[in-house]
Amino acid sequence: MSRILRYTMTALLLVACSKKSDSNEAAPSAPPVSAPPVTTPPVSAPPVPDPSAQATPPAEPTGPSGKELAAQGAPIVDVRTQEEWDEGHVEGATLIPVDEVEARVAEIEDLVGGDKSKPIVVVCRSGGRAGKAKETLEAHGFTQVVNGGKWQNLE
Repeated sequence: MSRILRYTMTALLLVACSKKSDSNEAAPSAPPVSAPPVTTPPVSAPPVPDPSAQATPPAEPTGPSGKELAAQGAPIVDVRTQEEWDEGHVEGATLIPVDEVEARVAEIEDLVGGDKSKPIVVVCRSGGRAGKAKETLEAHGFTQVVNGGKWQNLE
């Protein structure tokens, strides 16, 4: 709390406590307390964008795409359910449902020959579960996990 606000609150509290609410008797008066004046900083308007300036495009992803890595032999881990897998999947991919990734990290490590610095591509139906699996694998030391998005991107 700012010092000015504390002084103001103290002064108000002293004034309120010095009044008697139950009788008409005058309360002994306390010496007046003067609080420093309250000042508010000036408010400035937000900057007006320059209409002639062009917006900066979003940053492009760096490094090869999931499709490029898969074409180069990176293992593909499909994190959908068995039912989704049965409806279609990328040839050569390994099914490890997203809720099993944590428990099957050693199996995923085997897919890259024990080298957690080698690329792995994770896919699912839209990219959401692949993102979660990517975070899990990165938390276990994998350094080149690529969210390949939906599995059809790799066909």
